[in-house]
Amino acid sequence: METFEFDSNGGYIATLTDEELIIECKGIKGFLFFYRVKPRTTHIPLAQIVAIDVKSAGIRQGYGRFITPELEEYPSSSYMAMHDTNSIITDNDEEDELLHILIKKITKKHKHIPVNTKKS
Repeated sequence: METFEFDSNGGYIATLTDEELIIECKGIKGFLFFYRVKPRTTHIPLAQIVAIDVKSAGIRQGYGRFITPELEEYPSSSYMAMHDTNSIITDNDEEDELLHILIKKITKKHKHIPVNTKKS
């Protein structure tokens, strides 16, 4: 089991096990008790990932979107990644590098998963 921590968008903790990817979003508090980004935990079985879309941070935030069959019809964009529970948002080069390491570890075990890279 390996753990990767990201600080952007309230913070994410991604835990990679042999069977699944667990994405824990810490959330961003807004006004009073309302959340701009709700805290959540998502369990994604690695066998269900059909593709990974990646965009490095530039002017806009970057993201890594782990696409499962039910999300396959929705095109990837920064807006979609912000609202997708199967995504990790990145703000800088260090987080981009950490995301790429996580993706390499996933695709090393599951070679059938295509990685689509978008330019920033």
